[in-house]
Amino acid sequence: MRDLRPAHLRALQRSLLNGGLKVKTVRNIVDCSLRAMVRDARKDDLIDTDPFAALDWPDLATPQPDPFTAQERDQLLAWFWRHRRVYYAFVFVLFHTGARPSEVVALRWGNVDTAKGTTSIVRSRYLGSEGAPKTRGSGRTVKMIPEVCAVLRDVKPLRVGPDDYVFTNAKNGGPINQSDWPRDHWRAALRGTKYSAAKILRHAAHLYHHPPHPRRQSEVVGGVLRDVRDDDRAALWPVPS
Repeated sequence: MRDLRPAHLRALQRSLLNGGLKVKTVRNIVDCSLRAMVRDARKDDLIDTDPFAALDWPDLATPQPDPFTAQERDQLLAWFWRHRRVYYAFVFVLFHTGARPSEVVALRWGNVDTAKGTTSIVRSRYLGSEGAPKTRGSGRTVKMIPEVCAVLRDVKPLRVGPDDYVFTNAKNGGPINQSDWPRDHWRAALRGTKYSAAKILRHAAHLYHHPPHPRRQSEVVGGVLRDVRDDDRAALWPVPS
C-alpha cells in the first residue's frame, strides 16, 4: 500500500477505459474497494498521502431520459401476462411507480398498504445483500395509483407475514435476483423489439399520469424525479398554459 502512486492508478484507469468500459463503470471499480483500503490505511497512519487526490476523470455524460411509450409498455406487459405471468405484477409495479428494480425486489408486505395506496421504500437489494436505498434521499413513501393497488391485492397470498417478500422468483420462491432476472426474462420480452437488453423500466412512469403539480408528480413516481434534471422534466411534463 505504501508503494501505491497516482501513476499506478492512472495506468489502471487508462487500461480499463481503453478496454471499452464506461467512465461510470471504471469509477465504480477504481473508487470502490481500492479507495476504501487507502482510506483505512490513512486512518491507521500506515500512509500519509491519498494517491486518489491526483486522479482526474473524464466528464461523465448524462443520458437523456428515454421512457417507453404507453403502447410499448402495454405490449411488454401483455408479453409477461402471456409468457411469464408469475412476473407480471413485478413488471407492472416497476412500470407504474418509478422505483428502482433493487428497491422493488426488496419490498416486504409490511412495506405495502393497499388500503392507503402507499408503499414505503426503506431498503434496497443487490447481489443477494440488503441495505439502505441507493442514495440518502431515496428512502421515501410512494403513492400508488389504484391499478397498482389492485394488482398487488391480486397477488397477495392469503397467509403472509410482514417480512415476506412481495415478489419472489419462480425457481425456489426466494427473492428475485435483480442481476439475473433481466438476463432470464427481460431480454426475452425485448426480443423482436427495437430495444436492446439494456433498455430499463425506470422513468417509464413519466408518460402515463401527467400529474399537474410537481408535488403530485413526486407522490406518483416516488424518488425517480431526483434523477431527472429540470429541463428534462419540463420536456416530459409540459406545463399547461
